[in-house]
Amino acid sequence: MSGVPPSQQEILESAGQTSIPTFLSALTFNSLVALGFYGAFWVLRTRVPLVYSPRTYLLPERQRTSSLKGLELLKSCIWASEETLIEKCGHDAYATVFYMRAMFKFFGSLAGLAIITLFPLHATGGQSLFGLNCLTLANIAPWETVRLWAHLVVSWIYSLACMFTIQQLLAKATKLRHSFLLSNDQRLSVSGYSLLIRDIPKRLRDPTKLHRLFDRVQPGCVHAVVALKRSKTLERYAERRRTARDTVEKEITKYLQNIMRKQGGNRRKGSITPDLEQGAHEEEIGTEMQEIHHRDNEEGPVERPHASDSNRLTEMEISPDEYDVKGSSDEQTDNPCPDKKVDNSIAIQIASDTSLEERREMFVGSIDSSFVWDECIDSPIPNNETEAAGRSSKTLPPSPSPLSVRRPTRRKMYVLGHKADAISTSLQTLQAVCRKHTTRRLRLYSSEKSYQGAAFVLFTDIFSPHVAALAHIHDRPGVMADRYACVNPDDVIWENLDVPYLQRRGRMLLATAVTLTVTVFWATITTFLSSLASLDKLIYYAPFLGFFNNFSPAVRGVIQGVVPTVAVSVVFQLIPIIMRRLSHFAGQPTYTQIERRLLVFYYIFLVFNILLVITISGSLFTAVVNMIEYPSRILSILATSIPTVSNFFVNYIMLLALGGPSGELLQLATLILKPTMLRLFGVTPRGIKEWSKTNVFMPGPIMAQHSFVATVGLTYCTVAPLVLVFVVLYFGSYAVAYGYQMQYVYSHLAQTGGLYLHTAARQLFVGVYLHQLVLLGLFLLKRAFAQSAIMAIALAITVLCHRHADLYKPLMAAAPAKAVLKMEERMIGTDAVEDAEQGMYVRDRVRRNENKIAKGSAEILKWNQRITRQTAERIHKVLAKVKKRYKSRKAGTSAETISESKQQQEHSNEHPAPQTDQLYLENPIILRSESIAASDDSESNASNDDSDMDPESVPSTSPRVNASAMANPQRHYLGPSDFTEQLAPPSARSAPLTLWIPKDMYGMAEAGIRREVEDAVGDAVKLTTEWARLDSDGRVRIDVEGIAEFAI
Repeated sequence: MSGVPPSQQEILESAGQTSIPTFLSALTFNSLVALGFYGAFWVLRTRVPLVYSPRTYLLPERQRTSSLKGLELLKSCIWASEETLIEKCGHDAYATVFYMRAMFKFFGSLAGLAIITLFPLHATGGQSLFGLNCLTLANIAPWETVRLWAHLVVSWIYSLACMFTIQQLLAKATKLRHSFLLSNDQRLSVSGYSLLIRDIPKRLRDPTKLHRLFDRVQPGCVHAVVALKRSKTLERYAERRRTARDTVEKEITKYLQNIMRKQGGNRRKGSITPDLEQGAHEEEIGTEMQEIHHRDNEEGPVERPHASDSNRLTEMEISPDEYDVKGSSDEQTDNPCPDKKVDNSIAIQIASDTSLEERREMFVGSIDSSFVWDECIDSPIPNNETEAAGRSSKTLPPSPSPLSVRRPTRRKMYVLGHKADAISTSLQTLQAVCRKHTTRRLRLYSSEKSYQGAAFVLFTDIFSPHVAALAHIHDRPGVMADRYACVNPDDVIWENLDVPYLQRRGRMLLATAVTLTVTVFWATITTFLSSLASLDKLIYYAPFLGFFNNFSPAVRGVIQGVVPTVAVSVVFQLIPIIMRRLSHFAGQPTYTQIERRLLVFYYIFLVFNILLVITISGSLFTAVVNMIEYPSRILSILATSIPTVSNFFVNYIMLLALGGPSGELLQLATLILKPTMLRLFGVTPRGIKEWSKTNVFMPGPIMAQHSFVATVGLTYCTVAPLVLVFVVLYFGSYAVAYGYQMQYVYSHLAQTGGLYLHTAARQLFVGVYLHQLVLLGLFLLKRAFAQSAIMAIALAITVLCHRHADLYKPLMAAAPAKAVLKMEERMIGTDAVEDAEQGMYVRDRVRRNENKIAKGSAEILKWNQRITRQTAERIHKVLAKVKKRYKSRKAGTSAETISESKQQQEHSNEHPAPQTDQLYLENPIILRSESIAASDDSESNASNDDSDMDPESVPSTSPRVNASAMANPQRHYLGPSDFTEQLAPPSARSAPLTLWIPKDMYGMAEAGIRREVEDAVGDAVKLTTEWARLDSDGRVRIDVEGIAEFAI
């Protein structure tokens, strides 16, 4: 999508004075190509929905997009709302569309200002340049420095507007991130409560120790600890098990297809002269067969609805040979056994030229009696009915049994060995591999010394993982410091979790060095490839290509020009793949981290090799001759030559703006590859599902390309304002294209909630810096020192804004506590509660009443404690007086006894009622939490002006009087109960394999094949025929629900 960096010759040619007719010719040609692409997309959109609208039927019902046409479709692409995109497509999809819209508005305003102010100034600059150069800053003569004040003012406006746009993008990214982390999907998924930890020391690789450690970080909030176990041997067995499963599915599907094709051929051979009208066959055959199968439950004939029925249901199917959505009648018929599900999707082809009795004989006689089953009653149809049906006609011989079809065979050693039954051999292989996998897995999980250096910690609320991710866990540097909150198990790279810290650092250093080497020496690499890929060099190194010398000079010239370009293009398209593999090698734990790293490094690659190298080399090489001849005019020569390089970027951005969005919509590669691969490899239901899935949006190289175009537009917005016109066209077209693609085509591997938008927004600072530095240099070259000083001030302000933007980084790392409180208050106070959380939230009125009761109870408890304490003091004083009087009345009372009683009285006055004090001070923590904490919290919330909660609605923290606070669902784990299975590596999961084969009309898959599979592998494999069937021609068809719901 990004195009290929130009060669040095192309740079020199583009840096010259491009004429207006040449520019218009290129614009016309590219516009016609773009219009052709748009037209082809509009025509093919409804004809190939598998490529152009798979999200309308290949996803679960909740995520499907409504199919629209005409103006409604265009309107939904241009003005798709935030709620709709987030609900149907996810936060990252909306973030991409929002970025395109923001850039379109920003550059649209810049282009309007440039056309009004800078175009007239450049056109009348006094340098008398021709072509596109007359519209650049190079056309302003050295003595016309007064005109540069306009560039200064416009540059300040551009810079301030860009700072404001960056601020908006960062704020939107932060809002999307928090909304995603606190969304309902996160609350109901295992990722919302998870914390991934790496580099765990060996003495802490125990779930109990980790539970104690993180319970100290978040007391009482640890739900479970899943310590990971991984074995390379187990992974090899798991891979062999999947391969054996695929082989079994292929062999069984091939066998069932042979049955259907042979039986279908026999029926077609036995057809005779028709005596009924075409169109009445299905209805009459359905009536007669209903009388045979349900003779005891006769309810009259049931008519099959016509296609014009208003209640007609639509059944959409996928097959390797047909790629569009087909509609067929699927009405419910009277089912005498309502507890049994009748499959009406299996069609039976019957010749149109047979009588009713002959067709009935053909249907019944073609099915072997041992496999004819009533769909409602689990017993075979009596043989006397079959015989009666067979005696109705002597014209056609009965079709052979499905068992007479030869089963597929293969040699045990491919080309050597004797032939054996392919299905039985594959099942034996699957059984052996499953047994080895199960044994190895049990041995792995029975050992207590095989824990990895990585683990998942699940908390009871969605805020605790973020707190634990930011806490300091270990006292040694680098130990347990690599932590990630809210990790999706599907996003994890399991083989990288246990890479040691030092090894990972070494890999990261090596991968970064290779990436920077490719970036810096890309020009040298492309020059070498271009010279090596020339026709003469190829003939020299590969003599068998010498027949090219026999071609005419014209043909050899075309080949000579195409081969180097193709070679460089292929290598350039491999750059993102190479960088992605290097990031994987570096030990990144998730695919999201790989894409974020790719977004940064690929953007650096584009800026360095396309923007900086071309700007510097193009301006120097075009001006070197003049600088040698006139060394005293070096500054003025550079001031004129640097802006002329913008001609290349005008043509380059024009090509991207016209060809990029149209190619994005047309998807030529997908249009060719997906149907081809579906025909070649879609031989089983699993293969059809695999090749029918929606395309995954990979934001790394795509967002890097968009950021690069924005950087080019910012760099040359005042030097060559014409580039802004095509930048506006670029982002406007992509905003509409992504509005369609996100809703109808793309899916995301894992949602991040705006992390890519945050990175792309920060990359705009690079464009602002380059813009200000280029303009500052041109001002100095033209000796406009006053403008240069003011531009330096703008550069300093940009640095301060960049430092301020760093404050958004911590906000993107974790959800803030204030946002969590707002979410809890909103969820508690709302009247509309989600179905999955019914009964878990209290209503606002009930909550307020409970808070009032809690406050009153706290006051009563406090008053009761005060009264009790005062009463105890009084009782103690009375008892002391009584004791004193009793002692004074005793005969022989001494002075020592009197002094001792006084001391006791003084001691009693200082510490009254010791027995009662023991009642209140026995558990001081409970006393604090029940009385003082409640009153302190209510007072602090009432006096806090910045609090988002109503003082009357703040729930008390008393565990005794406020049960609703303890029942708050945000403090309880709401994710799936099988979190241990989801957080385990795929090779270590205990779920059995699923054999997915199509059902056939003769019941072979449900009867014979199922019994054979169960006898061979037992419970290790589960066989299913849901959503898949074979038609009468033996083609595999999958219902839409199968692709949407079946788990691979």
